Order: sequence, then C-alpha cells, then structure tokens
Amino acid sequence: MPKDWGGIERYLVYLTTEMAARGHTITATAPSKSPLSQNLTVPQIPARLLHKYDPLTLATYLRILQSNQPELLVTHFSPDYIMPAYAARLTKTKTCMTRHVTAQFKPSRTKLYEKLYDGYVAISKAVQDHLIQDGIPSERVHLAYNGSPPLAPSSKLDLAEPSVGVFGRLVWVKGQDLAIRSLEHLPGAHLHLFGDGPFEGELKLLAKSLSVADRTHFHGHITNVADAMASVDVILIPSIWREAFGFTAVEAMSLAKPIVANNYGGLSEIFTHNQTAFLFKSPNPEDPDPKKVAQLIKKLLNDPSLGAKLGQAAKVHYESNFTVPHMVDRLETIYNKIISP
Repeated sequence: MPKDWGGIERYLVYLTTEMAARGHTITATAPSKSPLSQNLTVPQIPARLLHKYDPLTLATYLRILQSNQPELLVTHFSPDYIMPAYAARLTKTKTCMTRHVTAQFKPSRTKLYEKLYDGYVAISKAVQDHLIQDGIPSERVHLAYNGSPPLAPSSKLDLAEPSVGVFGRLVWVKGQDLAIRSLEHLPGAHLHLFGDGPFEGELKLLAKSLSVADRTHFHGHITNVADAMASVDVILIPSIWREAFGFTAVEAMSLAKPIVANNYGGLSEIFTHNQTAFLFKSPNPEDPDPKKVAQLIKKLLNDPSLGAKLGQAAKVHYESNFTVPHMVDRLETIYNKIISP
C-alpha cells in the first residue's frame, strides 16, 4: 500500500468503483490520507503495512475479515501479499493475488504463495508467463487485461510542433533517453516530456550533449493528461523494460492518437504493428536503435492520414477490449471461479 498514485492505484479505483456499481459489496484497505485512499469511492478501512511480516497487520486483517466476512480477499501490492493472505487462511476466506509487474519471485516465495492463494490474476500474458515460469500452477493463473476510462480533453495546449509526446516518470526504464537520442534523427521535430523524476538532470545533460536541448521540452508533472495527449502529433512509448501492461498505451488509444511503442512485454499484446500502432523491434528490446525509432516517428509526422488511420483503428481496438467494463467483466468471471471452483 504505497503512498504514490500510479498504475496499480488507478487500477484499484477503476475496479472497485465499477464493481460497486454492479452491486457487489466492496471494502478496500488503504493507508489513511494516501492518494489511493483519497481517490477510492467505496467504503474503506485504514491499514498500513510496516513490513512484509508485520504482526500488527495480521491482527488488523483478522479483525477486518472476521467483521466483514467477505467471499474473497484480493491483494494487489507486493508488500501486502503475505500477512493479509495469512489472515484469510485463518478465517477460511478465499484468496486472489493480482500481479501487476513482470518481476520474478524467489523459489521460497513461490512455495509460500502456493499455500496462501487460491488463484492469481495476471494483467497481461507477459505477467502470466512469468508466474507460470516461477512455478505457480498454470491452472491457478488467470489472464485479465487492464482497462481504463476514455480520456476526455477539454482544450489544446500550445506546444512547439511537429510534436512527439512521452508520458511517464523520468526514470531510466521508461526510455526517455531513447526518445532524446531519436530526436537527434528528427530534424525540426520537438520532443515533449510529461512527468517528473530523478532522471531529469541526466536527460537534460543528454539533450544538451546531442545539441537537441532547444527541441526537448520538460513539462514536469501534469494533472490534465487528456489535454496534453490530445495536443501532441505522435505519442511515443519508449519503455526499455518489460512493461506488464501500460495505462499510457490504452489512454492514447482512447484518443485515437498515432502511437510508436517498443515491441516488448505487455505493449506487444496491446498493439498490432502496422494496424493499431508502429512497434519498433530490436534484437535487444532493452537497447533499441534510436534511428529506427526515428524512422517510424518520421513516417507518422510526414503522413497525417496514416497516423489518423492507425489512431482510429487503435480506438476501435480500445473500445472492444480495454475499457473498464471489459476489464471488470473478465475479473468477475475469474473471481467467481476462485470462489466456487
């Protein structure tokens, strides 16, 4: 239950709000005054985990489960995978782990989770494959892609054009340095980075060293993502790690934006190359060639009709697969299987 407001927190808000709207009785736990707590729309109980084996948390969850008697306990954050599940076992409550990342489990942790969990939700096939490779029985691992509400822009930002937008925290795995290196091969184009983070200083130095600092714009943290996304000509998703899914991807799809993305992890499951986006491929997806990325961006900047065609196809794909109702349809089916196998 971290203090940030990221993809998992947004997932939880979307999920619990839609489940409650469908008539399910939902109770969430979250640290008081956290971004998650402030955005939840369902009844919640304050709970904070000091460490994975915090006995106070075990006592808290025992009280919560004994008083609420839920049919299913669903966990989402790695630090919370153990003590709430122990409490569920003691109260004979069914358990479901939702895995939001592609990180590997230690063998000892896999054995523990096998004893504690009746089922697992993987938010992409990339995550599902990791869980099975780690030793989780395949029959317990269920695939349920994420969903996101469609973005609704209200106005257009005044940005230097032609514009390429990258959205996300400024950390090395998000690949903003790849975006800057690609800009070197896109004369006249402007790169707009939306987000903040510890990598900002290094990125500015990189832009300066490549003589593209005047065309690299740092906008910092923004609250209105819809307006920013709607204002750029092309959205680049240059992540160089195995993304589990990618909310930025489906948000951009909901706006029918032309997209260029790394063909890696969950991103390769969301898009189809040449149909809903341009995907850049590399022998090493963690070290793509900036020139090849630039070539794909250039195609879209030089041919707006092509970008519009890809964007519209992406929007149709989003509306058919990645809305919140679609996500909850999938999860309701999985939860029912775990509750009544």
